[in-house]
Amino acid sequence: MNRKRLVVVLESKLHIHDLTSLKPLMVVHTEQNPRGLCALSPNNENFEQCFMAYPNSSSEGEVTVYDMMGMQIQTMVSAHQGTLANMAFSLDGCLLATASETGTLIRVFDSHEGVLLFSFRRGSTSTLIYGLSFSLNSEFLCASSDHGTVHIFRLDAESRMEERNSSVGLLGGMVGSVLPDSLSTVMDPRAFAQVKLRDAGVPNLCAMTADNSLVHVITADAYFLQYELPVEGGECKLVKESKLCLLYTSDAADEEDSVDLGGRRIIKKKKTRESFARRNSRRQRWTTMGK
Repeated sequence: MNRKRLVVVLESKLHIHDLTSLKPLMVVHTEQNPRGLCALSPNNENFEQCFMAYPNSSSEGEVTVYDMMGMQIQTMVSAHQGTLANMAFSLDGCLLATASETGTLIRVFDSHEGVLLFSFRRGSTSTLIYGLSFSLNSEFLCASSDHGTVHIFRLDAESRMEERNSSVGLLGGMVGSVLPDSLSTVMDPRAFAQVKLRDAGVPNLCAMTADNSLVHVITADAYFLQYELPVEGGECKLVKESKLCLLYTSDAADEEDSVDLGGRRIIKKKKTRESFARRNSRRQRWTTMGK
């Protein structure tokens, strides 16, 4: 959802609604999309760039970029050789970042033409990409994974595909065109900076502050972490760690003495006389209704 459109994602359909009136505008039929993978450009100010991205195939890493204002396909991008795992637009909707289920390569495309602008190597081992997030000025791109790391890539002129191709020259381009993807991308730029989390395998999301000085990470076990981004790159330093307040889910609220954290664990609260009184009162009401 952004300020103009609301999208309901089903396994083989996308229902597009006007956010102001909630009027249905279009139903887009897609390939099987069991993960419900879909990305919508934020567009808080520039409504001319209102794009949606969704997988075009369940087996190949092809992406369809859809114009949400004109209600038509903008372009189609062959992003990866494997199945897509994550996508994200920049704030202005001009850039689209993608990652496959392998998680070794992070790529950035032009949303209008589908041209590959950047290709970064996160690592050599497979991993699940939890989240992708551009900085507000699109200078950096964050990618968090189940390895307990957050990689920050710098989208500068030296990393652009045009600059890299011109520096490699014709011979390098010919060699790269006949090599497998796993070999031709070995020279892709690595991360500018990296965050190492305390625990691996904990789902998390990442983002950067407006001035690009801090990396924020929020984890599924209810921690909010702030890391300082080094000016020269490298490993980010943890500057603040906060434990988030836990909200009751419906199941946990019925228990009245526990908190259910997204199905991961239940944290017992201290039992008080008031909680016992409320529980006994509720049981008496149910007994009376049963009679």
